[in-house]
Amino acid sequence: MVAAAGLLAAMGPAGRDGAVIANSGSTNFPGFTVQVWSDGKASGGAGSFSPELAKRFFEHAAASKSAQAAPTRGCMKSASFGSTTTVLYHGWTSPDLECPQSGPAAELAQDVREIVTALGMRTNRRIPLMPEPRRFPMQASPSPEPGDPTS
Repeated sequence: MVAAAGLLAAMGPAGRDGAVIANSGSTNFPGFTVQVWSDGKASGGAGSFSPELAKRFFEHAAASKSAQAAPTRGCMKSASFGSTTTVLYHGWTSPDLECPQSGPAAELAQDVREIVTALGMRTNRRIPLMPEPRRFPMQASPSPEPGDPTS
């Protein structure tokens, strides 16, 4: 929600629309939040996307919002590796776009995938594991001989 407040403050010139794409991340993926604008600019990514894609995205977001595409109960996902991707647009939150959708929400999901790709964001990035200290086998010590006074 903080990202949404920042988006509203940064909407910029009249006629410039904005939305937030948020991915929750998972056990091995940190997730992301990207603010996108109707001119194809974005914060949180390493690039921009075409004005045509921006136009489509905002048309599909508006259509999904007017169709009242309600958040779904979810879909089957791995408990460790599943993530949730949603769009926040003018106070409306999309259903989880990682789950199968139909109608405008399916088109919105496709637009989100294209935007994320255009921005160079990877959705399968893994958090690197901490290096494990090397464990050396214990040194074998000679067994004391029977009758050895040191045993």
